[in-house]
Amino acid sequence: MLSSSAQRLEQAQRHHQAGDLSNAENLYREVLKDEPDNPVALHLLGLLAHQSGSNEGAMKLINQALTIQPDYAEAHNNLGLILQNENRLDEAVECFNKALELNPDYPDAHSNLGLARHYQGRPMAAVQSYQRALELAPNFYLAHANMGNALGELGQLAEAAESYQKALNIEPNFAEVHNYLGTTQLKLGQVGAAIESFRKSTSLLPDFPDGFNNLGLALQTQNKYEEAIPCHRRALSINPKYAEAHNNLGTAQEALDQPEEAIASYKKAIDHAPDFKEAYLNLGELYEKTHKFEEAKTQLDKALEISPDYAAAKIALAAVLRRQGQTQEGIEKLEALDGDNLDEAESCKRHFELGTLYDLAENSEQAFEHFAQANKLQDKIENVEGKAKEYRGDMEALAALLKPEVINSWIKDDAAPADETPIFLVGFPRSGTTLLDQIIDAHNGLQVMEERPALLQVAAKMKDLQGAYPEGLASLENADVEKLRKEYFTLVDGYIEREEDTVLVDKFPLNIYYLPLIMRLFPGAHIILALRHPCDVVLSNFMQNYTLNRAMANFLDWRSSAMLYNRVMALWLKCEKLLPLNFHTIKYEDLLGDFETEVQKLIDFLPVEWDDEVLDYRQKIQDRGIINTPSYWQVAEPLYDRARYRWRRYEKQFDPILQDLATYIEAFGYSDS
Repeated sequence: MLSSSAQRLEQAQRHHQAGDLSNAENLYREVLKDEPDNPVALHLLGLLAHQSGSNEGAMKLINQALTIQPDYAEAHNNLGLILQNENRLDEAVECFNKALELNPDYPDAHSNLGLARHYQGRPMAAVQSYQRALELAPNFYLAHANMGNALGELGQLAEAAESYQKALNIEPNFAEVHNYLGTTQLKLGQVGAAIESFRKSTSLLPDFPDGFNNLGLALQTQNKYEEAIPCHRRALSINPKYAEAHNNLGTAQEALDQPEEAIASYKKAIDHAPDFKEAYLNLGELYEKTHKFEEAKTQLDKALEISPDYAAAKIALAAVLRRQGQTQEGIEKLEALDGDNLDEAESCKRHFELGTLYDLAENSEQAFEHFAQANKLQDKIENVEGKAKEYRGDMEALAALLKPEVINSWIKDDAAPADETPIFLVGFPRSGTTLLDQIIDAHNGLQVMEERPALLQVAAKMKDLQGAYPEGLASLENADVEKLRKEYFTLVDGYIEREEDTVLVDKFPLNIYYLPLIMRLFPGAHIILALRHPCDVVLSNFMQNYTLNRAMANFLDWRSSAMLYNRVMALWLKCEKLLPLNFHTIKYEDLLGDFETEVQKLIDFLPVEWDDEVLDYRQKIQDRGIINTPSYWQVAEPLYDRARYRWRRYEKQFDPILQDLATYIEAFGYSDS
């Protein structure tokens, strides 16, 4: 028979486990009235005090229990947990070790020791403790989850993901672990899987701000900024002081050309976390992009006050100096930055910025070396060589397919006329398309959509109709064409807010690949071809710090840059020869040489009347938000001649590839240059 004290203790534990803390406390105290030295009651009352928020009271009670029963392993373990909660990590480790000395096969103590070691900054030792816990209790899902955290800190991301998955196999509804798994998948580049993990996390725990914030970040990596913004706002509705969510909301708003909203978000992040150096950096870089140089310096200086060795802020500050014409000062700032202590991404940005500064200083040898180093690093980080080759292959395959009999099967004499026909601005990247789109957008009757993949997405939709692009063009009926036109404008309306009484100008240089689709959907569309000396174009692309996709990956290598130019412009020449294109060519060099005449010719070609505003396009640039192309800083300057035939300063570097470009130098009339 159990004594009355033992019965009350058993009853108290049932109340405790059920969360009925008040009744549990009363019963523990009744036991201690009869048996003041009952170590179990003292220990459990201590745990209850800890749950109620009184760590000091809890430690006092558990220490009393241990004075009475020094070999009480569970009490040593739980005292360690409370000390860990108080950030007294060395004492906590001592308690867990004592528990294990008394009971070497105690999985909870091994797991808790692992967590304390992790908090001490010893993730490798933590892993060893978790491994022992899991040898003793293979289904210990908390140990699996914490093992994932430690492995992640050690950079063993695949192993970390495996540990998280093991935890979820045992406990599928562990929302926080779905979030940890998603974060690791994101670092591994498994964006789709990460999004799925974050969605699972937020569905299990609808008030989990980290899950929503991380879901927004994952969507941003896919350039789905419109979808990301509600995720960050949801995180902020749960926790209005969540500085990282304010900052991430700002990056999404900035990407969507909402500079004022982005500035407000970055400032809120700083309000809630005054030492948030990344928010100061983002705010400073945005001020630089919107030509507010003194404001940019102020924010970047604040970031450096918080972290004097913050390389990203120093690189951004060098960019501001460049924008202000202080080229040598920018060079000195970055040369003083120890490149050996930078991570690969920071080193890459430093090399790109130094290359740009040395190019402005007309030190071509140094400039080219820095651009080459930057591209090697980016190639190492991104590992996109296969994608680059695949993209060139697509261009080559389409050019091979362009034959009169194939084209005749695409072009329909009875094609239904379009209710609205956009203008398309194409050309190889860095051919002056951004300058042109700023001039065009200054016209009150024209509205530019900058580099949005609407045609790519429409081409993808063809699979649902009559087959993949480009082969499926032959099977499209007029009803299919109408569906695709409607889909195109639906996508456009998702990207920009259309202005009344304007003609849409779809500016996307590499839409050369979609010229057959343009001809099928919008017969007779006005097409603007931007040209620039092939050598200048290849050089300029090699010098850009692009966000890499299949196309831009080609510019990481000097020869593949020239190869892509060949593939794209060979496709253009074939389209020009075989398709009924309604196009106007404008050369960057001619535009610099006689601006008003060339702009007049351009507007005469387009289906609009002359508008004097196009000659004052720079004022509109100052008034507008962000230009989301690499040349945003150049088009804001007065027209300059320094980049015309710049390639001549790099003739030595062009020796291996000049012959590759000879056909196009002649075809586009640059032989005499």
